[in-house]
Amino acid sequence: MQTVKGKTGFAAALRVAITREENKTIVSYTNPAYWGNAYCMDNFQKVADQYKAVEDKLMAAMKATGTYIVKPFGSVDGISKGVPNVKKVYSVAIPGTDLKLYGVALSGENGENKFMPKIDIGSPKHTAFLPCEFLVMGKDVYMLHGRYRIALSFPDLTMGTFTKIMSTPGDIEDMIRSIVK
Repeated sequence: MQTVKGKTGFAAALRVAITREENKTIVSYTNPAYWGNAYCMDNFQKVADQYKAVEDKLMAAMKATGTYIVKPFGSVDGISKGVPNVKKVYSVAIPGTDLKLYGVALSGENGENKFMPKIDIGSPKHTAFLPCEFLVMGKDVYMLHGRYRIALSFPDLTMGTFTKIMSTPGDIEDMIRSIVK
């Protein structure tokens, strides 16, 4: 498998979510090619076929479950020590590299319950936006800026909505920083 190195380690996990909405169970997932372009940028063409293969397999699996509607929406690990309001959801080590991607759930007064109701206003819900992620590359830790990641995931949000969550990108960064000090 051809890879693009560095911060593209954020692409190591595809988020899939199950949400109960109006007496229906909705399975949603992040769009592989859309996020691949965001993560790989100018290098996307090097891995585009791999993203297409993942997307094709995912779509086939979803179609096999019944009704399927294509509706796009777009250091030291302190987690194990127990950090208030942050819980590890997953970690993915990239074989042959010094990259490890973490997905974390954020709770408390500045967590997901604060910002998700303000930004996840459409249907179906964009639950696959979660969890928030950070990438450990050797001794360095990276995260996508909250404004960038929210804009990618919710491209239909208005500026008015963004003003309601002005503190959210900083809140997310503060919570992630609390586990990677």
